[in-house]
Amino acid sequence: MLVSPNSVGSQWVVFEIGAVWGQHKRITPILNNVSYEAIAPLKEVKAVDLNDFDRFLAELEKRIRRKAAEG
Repeated sequence: MLVSPNSVGSQWVVFEIGAVWGQHKRITPILNNVSYEAIAPLKEVKAVDLNDFDRFLAELEKRIRRKAAEG
């Protein structure tokens, strides 16, 4: 989910996050020009700054490969 300055106050973003949590799925907000404090109600969710997205993808790839090797 991409979180922008325009979406921070949107009731639909909160609704969508609630729907995902209700299905027990993981969510990783990608922050685009938004501070982590702006999504304070989502304290339990780890967010990624858009500038760190490449690093996030590299870490995710490592986790997937490790999980696949475990079998």
